[in-house]
Formats: sequence, structure tokens, C-alpha cells
Amino acid sequence: MKSLFTGLSDPGLVRTVNQDDYHLDDPGGRFFIVADGMGGHAGGQEASRIATQEIQNYLNCHWQSSESSESLLENAFLKANQAILQDQANHPERADMGTTAVAVILRDKQPFCAHMGILGCIGYAGQS
Repeated sequence: MKSLFTGLSDPGLVRTVNQDDYHLDDPGGRFFIVADGMGGHAGGQEASRIATQEIQNYLNCHWQSSESSESLLENAFLKANQAILQDQANHPERADMGTTAVAVILRDKQPFCAHMGILGCIGYAGQS
């Protein structure tokens, strides 16, 4: 059976700018990421882009490592948080930017999920 994946984002009824970002690991289907920039905060769109990109990069680079799935997700989110903090330091006009992010990975035939709130309040939801 072939799996198909798709993504769609909408700014909603209040915002004129879409502050969402997402990544679908297609065609592999190994992981999926969605980030929702904090509405009303300067740079929410940038924060969601940074988070998605950093999580994606970390997962791609470390996918074949011996790192546990839990550590893989945690470290990916830590990298995303560090990148957002660095961007804030480099761009003071985005000092209050933030995002939420969720990632689901399918590794070792098991699904794992992690989520992050503004500036890296990391939560691990464990195996589904």
C-alpha cells in the first residue's frame, strides 16, 4: 500500500498573514512537523519557519543515529529553541516572537510525538 501525505495551512479569519509553517517528509513519511507562529507577536511567521527548518534539519542529520527516538525529538526541539533565541538576539525587533510546534516521527515501527511552546517549553507525549 502506498501512503500519501498532504498539508494545508490557512491564516484564519483574524490575521492577514499566515504565521504557520509545516514540513511533510515525502516521499519517505518518516516525520511530520507543523508550527503555528504566535499570533500578534512580532516575527511569529519567522519563528515558525525557524522551528520547522531546525527540527527538519536535525531529524534528517540524525535519523540513522543510535539516538533513541525520544532523545532525537527532544534534541531537535532544543536546536529549534536555540535557533529562535539566536534569531531574537540578532533581530531585537523580533524579541517577542514565538511559535508552537508539533512533530510526529515514525521510527522503529513506532510513532512518537513531541510539542513545544513559545521559546521551548518542551513536552514529550511519549509513544502513541
